[in-house]
Amino acid sequence: DNKKFTPIINQAIAKNIPVVTIDTDAPNSLRKSYIGTDNYEAGVRLGQTVAEMTNGTGNIGIIIGSETSESQKMRLNGILNVLKQYPNMHVIDRSSSNISKIQASLQAERMLQKYKNINIMIGVSALDAIGILNATNNIFDREIKIFGFDGLEETMKGIIDHKIRATIVQKPYDMGYQGVKLLYDSIQGKEIVKINYTPTEVITSENVLEEVRH
Repeated sequence: DNKKFTPIINQAIAKNIPVVTIDTDAPNSLRKSYIGTDNYEAGVRLGQTVAEMTNGTGNIGIIIGSETSESQKMRLNGILNVLKQYPNMHVIDRSSSNISKIQASLQAERMLQKYKNINIMIGVSALDAIGILNATNNIFDREIKIFGFDGLEETMKGIIDHKIRATIVQKPYDMGYQGVKLLYDSIQGKEIVKINYTPTEVITSENVLEEVRH
């Protein structure tokens, strides 16, 4: 939460304690640097993947992890800005899982029961696609194409089993490694770049086994 953490980070900086943000940023703070995903571009990439793998046609339900998280909102905006370019793709409903697999499942099932025309579900946080997959076990009247975010083991298994179409994976190892390196460079008095984006990758059934082996 950018608003809550900004004053805390600024207090640390005032005491000459260098701070870098990893994975989730506090851009309004005095933090030395941010290392992590460009969440808007990751959302764009997910939106493009959804459009490509559904031939640009379908009715969509979206589960977002948190309506207050800046990174989640940036991903969602990226997704929506792509989807609105496709006249045959319609976002029917969206709901928050509060970063909970159980809530993601409950919200997805509610959505699928209420809107019988939804045939695509997108999960914006790491647990959402898994929750959506659990919800579809109770939906027998249609096939639901599921797309997610991050590479949790259950998500990867869903792709291997052809139950999840694709996910966008981040590079958490790189974030951790580069985060410590940035702090070290800062302590050594070196100028460090304020924004450091790590890459993302689209994982589908075609490359999932290679990703799992890594």
